[in-house]
Amino acid sequence: MTEHIVESKLVAKRHGRFTNLVFQLISNPNEYVMCTIMPNWNIPEINIDDVGFLQYIIVFPGDEYLDIETGEIKNYRYRQNYLVNFILSPKIKLKQQELIL
Repeated sequence: MTEHIVESKLVAKRHGRFTNLVFQLISNPNEYVMCTIMPNWNIPEINIDDVGFLQYIIVFPGDEYLDIETGEIKNYRYRQNYLVNFILSPKIKLKQQELIL
């Protein structure tokens, strides 16, 4: 399991039992990351065009996790990106300055 934090923009979303989100990386606009939000994870709402810092983990088959319903340690079966957190970037307002020569 590896953790990543990248500045990104939400460009697509699909709701369902598992919500899938597609983020465009700010550092490379031609690169995207698709993440899944698990149904029991308490993640705040993220809107299309929101820009911020995406924290996600990449899990691999065999990585372990704790099943909170049973208390058992289980293994992931598939490679997947899971969204852990998203923090909005502060909006910077630039004041227009008058230039006098």
